[in-house]
Amino acid sequence: MSRSIHLRQGSADHYRFALELYLSAMRPLTEQLMPWDEQKQRDSFAAQWKVDEVQIVAVDGVDAGWLQVSETAAEIRLLQLFIAPSRQGEGIGTEVLRGLIAARRAAGKLMALAVLKNNPARRLYERFGFAVTGEAGVKFEMRRPVQLPPIPTLETERLVLRPLAARDAPAIQRLFPQWEVVRWLSAYISWPYPADGAATDMAKTLDKLERGEKYLWAITLKGSDELRGRIDLWPFDGQTRDMRGFWLDPELQGRGLITEAANAVTAYAFEELKWPFLYLNNAVANRASARVKEKQGAIEIAREPFDYVSGKGVRQTWLLTREAWLGRLAAGDATSSAPRPGSSEDRSAVVDDDHSVGGWP
Repeated sequence: MSRSIHLRQGSADHYRFALELYLSAMRPLTEQLMPWDEQKQRDSFAAQWKVDEVQIVAVDGVDAGWLQVSETAAEIRLLQLFIAPSRQGEGIGTEVLRGLIAARRAAGKLMALAVLKNNPARRLYERFGFAVTGEAGVKFEMRRPVQLPPIPTLETERLVLRPLAARDAPAIQRLFPQWEVVRWLSAYISWPYPADGAATDMAKTLDKLERGEKYLWAITLKGSDELRGRIDLWPFDGQTRDMRGFWLDPELQGRGLITEAANAVTAYAFEELKWPFLYLNNAVANRASARVKEKQGAIEIAREPFDYVSGKGVRQTWLLTREAWLGRLAAGDATSSAPRPGSSEDRSAVVDDDHSVGGWP
């Protein structure tokens, strides 16, 4: 028999309902690990309860549980999820968690939670891709990697950015091992580049695309399906401030194509996925790459030593916010930022530098 499960915004009137479910569920589990202090638990609950983060789980119009979710620029945290004892074992928690993950998939954020080490709910979280990443006292910290929506094909005036494919390996092997491409990449890139480097890397690279961890586009000229470069986009992992990368055939430099591709990918991140920000990087010495970021409205936030293929250097980190991007778009600046063909601004911006998590080529 079908049933209806839906979530509605919690209110102050739900405080007692939520508290009673919390205490009844937590007491037997907590007592297996440590002494139960009723007043301490009530005080802790009161301190953590934020009604604007709470939703009530209703099954066929009857309240059957509740959850509390907080969201920051970096992550979505499931703080609480409780189902009434009389409704447990019906798969309600499973459906709620599945819906929560689906609703927030496009946000491009990690999902995290903490669970008592003896809580059977841990098995439910593991089924949905959460994994233990640490522990604090009697709890495990669990995280679920971002799973992105399917990769789209993006078009600009002169380019088609299509999903990277296994057939692109020969073109990568031909184009990538050039000094103009690799000199500002992270020193972890093998140099000289192996003769089978592209083919060896392609399988694990495409795995990231299949798992929805990253967007990987082949840069092609309109009218030709041949790969002439690559541009990637990936969500913030909560730690590494690096979210976009590209490289381009040096024969195409000086035409504004990198800015054109970067604008298309940035527009997708901010206008379609609604990501709140992008962290970007380049070597200080690569002024052309920095100029692309400046034209997009990014602000430099840090400099630090970094090892490149070309040797030791200094890396710039930039922050580009959705608000800044949309503001420039409204002012007519964002989409008109491609440099004039032959200008110095785009002449050496054939690579977006270090890509410490970019997985080049």
